[in-house]
Amino acid sequence: MKRIYARCGRLWVVLGIVCITFYACTAAPVLQRNAERLYYQGQTLLARGNSQGAYEKFTASMGLAERAGYRAGIAHNLNEMAIIHTQRGDYEAARTALNRAVSIYTDLDLKPEVSKASNNLALTYFKENRFQEAIDQYELLLGWDRQSGNRLGEAIVLNQMGWICANFLNEPRRAYALYSQARDIFAELGKPSHVQVVENNIDTLLKQFAPER
Repeated sequence: MKRIYARCGRLWVVLGIVCITFYACTAAPVLQRNAERLYYQGQTLLARGNSQGAYEKFTASMGLAERAGYRAGIAHNLNEMAIIHTQRGDYEAARTALNRAVSIYTDLDLKPEVSKASNNLALTYFKENRFQEAIDQYELLLGWDRQSGNRLGEAIVLNQMGWICANFLNEPRRAYALYSQARDIFAELGKPSHVQVVENNIDTLLKQFAPER
């Protein structure tokens, strides 16, 4: 009789482990789907101007993503929450969220997402009128885009850096060099509308600082 009870006890342990494993395997996908649903709801609310409602959705989504081990979902929510922090002028909170997002995206080798989050990081400095630090952050982003072969991203960053140098740092020569690089890459990529934007920036620069060229 004792042997029978012992065998039954072991059987229940095995069945318990199987049930726990099965639940874990099925729960993670459900949590991830719910996290994604909340994330998209947050994006919709943010697009409609309801930043508080969006922030609550992103917070809830991130909680589910963390429980599911859905790291990309965690980073997506951090990026969106950082945008809201930036809109509210809470730049330190935005940078904390974005640095974590960039770290996750880098680990997952999600190159376009690294670029987007890094650009948002540079924007926090720009919004705070810390223009040199914005340039420093764009330099890091430029290096990443070059390393990952993102030529379009590279040109966009060069143009943005040129604009900051021209309008906020009083560095017309550097601005001209950056604009020229951006224009050449856009031309190489067959982006005439982008080329025109940069040429307009160069024309404005030359009118302001023609003797400085």
